Amino acid sequence: MKIENEGEVDEIVLLEANVTEEMMYWDVSISESKIKVNAGEGKWVMLKAKSPEIVKPGDYHINVTATTEDGELNVTLPLTIRVLAHYMLEIIGIEPVNPHVVAGESGEISITVRNIGRSTLSKVRLKINSTIPNILVTPLDILALEPGETTSFMVRVSPNVDMTQGDYLISVQAVSDETKSSMRTFVVTVVSAIPWFEITIGITVIATALAVIAIMKVISKYGIRLKRKG
Repeated sequence: MKIENEGEVDEIVLLEANVTEEMMYWDVSISESKIKVNAGEGKWVMLKAKSPEIVKPGDYHINVTATTEDGELNVTLPLTIRVLAHYMLEIIGIEPVNPHVVAGESGEISITVRNIGRSTLSKVRLKINSTIPNILVTPLDILALEPGETTSFMVRVSPNVDMTQGDYLISVQAVSDETKSSMRTFVVTVVSAIPWFEITIGITVIATALAVIAIMKVISKYGIRLKRKG
């Protein structure tokens, strides 16, 4: 700011920065609060305004008052500081790392996102693309996520019972009304359920084997002797 003395006498000028209530946590200062300005000359001073780490975007107002030492002259300079929004969203965790899901059943995957910007995000949600059907995300969205905060979503994956076993890609992205994260892709392995008839056959084979062993033990204990008659 330049303070000019358009009069014919030298002046001692007192400078003061007055902020509104919305800037009460700002650090506002003037490089010199008391200066001498000679008649017909001017002098530059620096106004510094530092916002808190977390601040809402918008216009903020400062009134700088210049008053002569004798109080006879008083001038106010209105200033406006415009804060632009800083939106950033990131997926910071996917658990488990290598999820396995049985066809016909359900598996849960936790996805954690964080607001790494300096402005509040609204309606944070997940956008998912996959060839696996029946994917449910809870909650559907988070109404507001403050700067530095994290939140988690539960992704329930339910492949059909007849789905071919193998690895399937799931792409996930965190989005809000203001911004979106980068896309993350991970693998979900679908394994086939063991058919009940195979379990039944396995039990039957084991039972038969045990029965044979039991009979052999009985024969061994009591003995069976065959004698041919001549």
